[in-house]
Amino acid sequence: MKKTVLPTVKGYKAVELLGSGAFGQVFLVEDELKPNQLYALKIIDPNFFSDQDMYEAAKLELPVLDQLNQKISLLGEWPENIVQYIKHWEDNGTFYILMEFCPDGSLDGIISAHRNPKKKFREDYIKAVCFQIATGLSILHAQGCLHRDIKPENLLCVQPPILKIADYNVSKFVEKSKMAQSVTGTERYMSPQVQMGQDYGKLCDIWSLGVILLEMMTLKKSDEIWRKNNAFIFNKQHYEIPKYWAQEAVAMGYSKEFAEFVGKMLETEESARMSAKDIIASGLFDEIHKERTKQSGSVQPDKKLLMEFQQVRIKLPVLKVISCKKNSMK
Repeated sequence: MKKTVLPTVKGYKAVELLGSGAFGQVFLVEDELKPNQLYALKIIDPNFFSDQDMYEAAKLELPVLDQLNQKISLLGEWPENIVQYIKHWEDNGTFYILMEFCPDGSLDGIISAHRNPKKKFREDYIKAVCFQIATGLSILHAQGCLHRDIKPENLLCVQPPILKIADYNVSKFVEKSKMAQSVTGTERYMSPQVQMGQDYGKLCDIWSLGVILLEMMTLKKSDEIWRKNNAFIFNKQHYEIPKYWAQEAVAMGYSKEFAEFVGKMLETEESARMSAKDIIASGLFDEIHKERTKQSGSVQPDKKLLMEFQQVRIKLPVLKVISCKKNSMK
């Protein structure tokens, strides 16, 4: 196995590689001037890419983050369900993006832990996941930002079970009356409109959320949700398949009310889908609203929910002695 070479970054000590993808590598780093202050540092190094086009595509995230930071800073406090962007800088063609570090892995890790062996998610756990993702999306959408790559790998975890939306490689800001057309994102989470290159808006992210909830309810992988007679299907006449699985969830023990609620996120026509704002205003989440504290507005973790989260959380060895401090906005 090839040993990871930790980068040398002025002002920060690289601890370990957190992940590597098509648009660069992410490292856990410690602030040299503030011991125990941890961040995630994404590095876009031209030498990492096999061609110039991928390097240029990776850099498209930078203006999106700048615009997002500018808009969210007007809110006064960084939202709990969105990974906090700190800053970015460039050095000899290499770009660095400093972000909040989320020490407890991703929703993808939690779902995988339930698949093997199969362990059904409690309905209130899935509702809590739905509420938190929709809360983050409602803020992004209010700022005119389409994420366009909502999937379990891009939903990071912090204890107590808080989910945070991350990764803006293919995100786009659009004006209220405008639509996007680019076919981008992760295919098995793309809405019908994105897959077919049609006009689409912020509700493309709601479709992705619906697919994620189906993964949790059925414990099927997203590509399995799209299979019929063992064939992998992506065409117009079969966009009802995800909605079919929402209906099947009732037979798996989930309430008809919640299964139909998820089905509304998977309407083929974008105009028929609920918005993120509609989702969090639903009566299904009355109990969550009641638990919100008057001081911070954050959701207090259900004890059973917290226990379930702790059983499957992804632990990094460094976290045995180092904790992550929350960064306040200046």
